[in-house]
Amino acid sequence: MIVVPGTVIGKRGDRLEGAYYFIGDYAVASSVAIKEVRGNKIKITPLSGIYIPNKGDIVIGRIIEVYPNGWQVDINSPYHGFLLIRDAVYEFVDITKTDLNNYYTYGEFIVAKVLNVMKNKIINLTVKEKGLGKISGGLIISINPKKVPRVVGKNSSMVNMIKQISGADVVVGQNGRVWIKADNPETELVVARAIHLIDLASHIKGLTDKIRKFLEKEIKKLPSR
Repeated sequence: MIVVPGTVIGKRGDRLEGAYYFIGDYAVASSVAIKEVRGNKIKITPLSGIYIPNKGDIVIGRIIEVYPNGWQVDINSPYHGFLLIRDAVYEFVDITKTDLNNYYTYGEFIVAKVLNVMKNKIINLTVKEKGLGKISGGLIISINPKKVPRVVGKNSSMVNMIKQISGADVVVGQNGRVWIKADNPETELVVARAIHLIDLASHIKGLTDKIRKFLEKEIKKLPSR
């Protein structure tokens, strides 16, 4: 089944994977994608832009399995990431006595770094650096991974401009997922709309000015402003 951005594909609590974000209790597709239902799992696979991991990439991943020695992570790629306990925590953990769900559990999002890309396409991740780890609150959207450089901008000019005007924190993963966190959900949605505009119109000249004007106009409309 083909879905378009904004299509409701599930609700909070469903076992979801892929290109979606939440509006209230409903999960909606964040890009044109294929919706697949396998048992009790719903997978949303974008039709454009495939992310191939590289060592050193910062990615936004979703925990999809918890193992005795670590976690399997959906990184919006044909290949899943793996976060081993040694790359997730600093203290010693006795895995025979510890439930790893106490650290990260199914459905949670993390900001991680690609530690290694093995020849067999096993992708090792780490969260043991500043700015990495569990995501709390905010909004996560998906864009075409090929458009990530345009969203970031030269010397981070575009993303810094978005942060400055909106007051939101924005983390752009190389895998096409973007984490937006602001003081209120209305601001987060405005920022999400701006980023989707960049994704759709990345070829347009003067895009930075257009996005600046869009943000300034929409942010002023918000009650909190």
